[in-house]
Amino acid sequence: MAISLDSALAKLEREIDGLLTDHRSRLDELQKQVDAIDAQVQRGAIPPPAGAASDWSKRFVDAFQADRKTFESGGRLRFTLPHPALETRTVTRPSTLPSAPSPRIGAAEATPAGALLELIPTLAIDQPAAYVLREDSSSGWQAGMQAETSPKVESTADFVGTLVPVRTLATWVTVSRQALDDLAGLGDFVRARLEWALARKLEEQILSGSGSGENLYGLMVAASTWTAPSGVAYDLFGQLAYAAAAIEQRGYGAPTAVMHPNDALRVQLQRDQNGQYVGTPAGVPRIVRSAAQGSGEFLVGDFSQCVLRVRQGVTIDISGDHADYFAKNLVAIRAEQRVALVIYAPAAFIKGTLATSPA
Repeated sequence: MAISLDSALAKLEREIDGLLTDHRSRLDELQKQVDAIDAQVQRGAIPPPAGAASDWSKRFVDAFQADRKTFESGGRLRFTLPHPALETRTVTRPSTLPSAPSPRIGAAEATPAGALLELIPTLAIDQPAAYVLREDSSSGWQAGMQAETSPKVESTADFVGTLVPVRTLATWVTVSRQALDDLAGLGDFVRARLEWALARKLEEQILSGSGSGENLYGLMVAASTWTAPSGVAYDLFGQLAYAAAAIEQRGYGAPTAVMHPNDALRVQLQRDQNGQYVGTPAGVPRIVRSAAQGSGEFLVGDFSQCVLRVRQGVTIDISGDHADYFAKNLVAIRAEQRVALVIYAPAAFIKGTLATSPA
């Protein structure tokens, strides 16, 4: 017997209603799990995600609701956490990368981004490169006090246009599927260490990237070299203070020094002739430690004069399709990031070599 069009449509509507009811039920269950985790975070039972705002769970549920069909068909969902643009994630099915509050393995909850990355503003970019007008050192900014009808003093602005390409940082590691399934917290730990590896390489590139090949154009390459003015005796504090003063004299502000952790301690643990520790004198800029900085070197600058353009934030992908991993129950976990470092004013940065008494 032929089925009428109305009957077919009614059947289809019932099937759709059934699917929507099933999805709502699953989302309600997910919301309950997220609420339970939030409650533990509020009580301090587990640490909050590094850099995440208090509404991170709502953002996850909203993303799940928006892309649930993609999640069901492909097992992956990508969304962006609020801090900063570097914090993009790829979330896989819970059975693939388990997350548990206890036991913690290593420092899985620690943020991989160092203090250097916190200094630099971030801005999204949707192009493979950024066109930048960079201020040349020959610019001359000046003003004068003049009568109403007299010619005014002219400033000269010299800009050089350059194209800054987006570069890719990536790393991956192999882990057995059994280990991920059986050992609570291992997935979080592996992910955190991969993110740390990316952050460390990014700091190295921000500081010392050569600009050639696939490297970023780093601040230590762009910066001018500090030389001691004649006729003044300097100590370790003096180097940093006079470099900061030079930055301010060029029209930039809030200089910060980036040093290797051992060198930062060397400055901060200075003693007087009686062997007593001395406090940091006025004029010495704030010191930020970075293990990516070369030992015995320093960089002083106004970090508002550069920006990290982020094409793709830190993205975690998991797959068992690599080589013979499917047969061996292995999974590959990859972390990847795409960024460009834009330096607007190289004159806002000064580099130097640490010495006890520079000439």
